[in-house]
Amino acid sequence: MIVIKRGDSWLGVSITAADVNELHQQLSMLRSLKLRHHLLIEWRLDYWQQLDIESLHIANQLIRQQLPYYPLLLTLRTVVEGGRCQLNATEYTEWLLMLSHNLDWDLLDVMPAQLLAPSAFSEQLDCAEQQQLIYSYHHLKPSNFAENCAWLNQLAQYARPQDLIKLAVQTESLQNSLDLLNATLWLNYHSKQPLITMGMGQTGQITRQLGPIFGSVLSFGSLVSGGSAPGQLPLLQLDQLVN
Repeated sequence: MIVIKRGDSWLGVSITAADVNELHQQLSMLRSLKLRHHLLIEWRLDYWQQLDIESLHIANQLIRQQLPYYPLLLTLRTVVEGGRCQLNATEYTEWLLMLSHNLDWDLLDVMPAQLLAPSAFSEQLDCAEQQQLIYSYHHLKPSNFAENCAWLNQLAQYARPQDLIKLAVQTESLQNSLDLLNATLWLNYHSKQPLITMGMGQTGQITRQLGPIFGSVLSFGSLVSGGSAPGQLPLLQLDQLVN
């Protein structure tokens, strides 16, 4: 397993397959990539056609067999934070615990705002020493510097020192993007955990390019048209833009 730490500069790409046939196609595309940066694979489970542990286990094994050298991030994003799953707090918490115990992963995305008891969640997990949690929040409206700092600080309260904290916010102006980058820079000096930040939307694309300079360790690019979030740049293009 590979631990992502402060000062790293990774690219992430999401698998958004709905079934095994589509999964094979996306895995084939990923195997053919030649990138300048280290690559992390995010498996967006909320895109999967039928959420059942048996089919997810088969798909999980396929990903691990075909992409054995890339760290794997499991993400189950709910509609409330821009995903596709309609899950209440009890259902979301139960699904995360089930996934964490039954699938093979390196990183697990956790949205504290959607959990039943966020402060006690990590105690319910049986994580290996090098497995990391990404405590994330996705704000689907524009925000300012103070709000961004407050959300990052709150996420840090849930996370262990070895975990990561992630903030994605909607941007509608360059000022929104600048506020996010400045908050990233400020928290980079005041947080124990590595940061991941990004602006969603076209004006937020600059944060995906410059984020590593301000302290964000991971920037997501799209493998297929449309990507998994608004404003994602094509992965190969992002690989050339990020320092």
